[in-house]
Amino acid sequence: MDLDQRIAVSSDALFQEVEGEAVILDLAQSQYFGLDEVGTRIWQLLQTHGTARAVIDQMLEEFDSSRSASRPTWRRCWRRCWRRWRRAGS
Repeated sequence: MDLDQRIAVSSDALFQEVEGEAVILDLAQSQYFGLDEVGTRIWQLLQTHGTARAVIDQMLEEFDSSRSASRPTWRRCWRRCWRRWRRAGS
């Protein structure tokens, strides 16, 4: 996955924040997913910045984490999110 590729969230994924955490409802699959504070922040940044690289850079700054130590975790997260919620043709 290209970290600089623009990411558009599928219209089938509905997001609702509740007290700092969030729920995503996948209408196409009739599933819901709970996000903790970190997951919620990633989702918010994705909506604002639109690329994985920009989100990762911001998260590393906010959480004072090194890129090399965090890279494998971030890549796994992005691969899962990308497969599940990307908009067709994105």
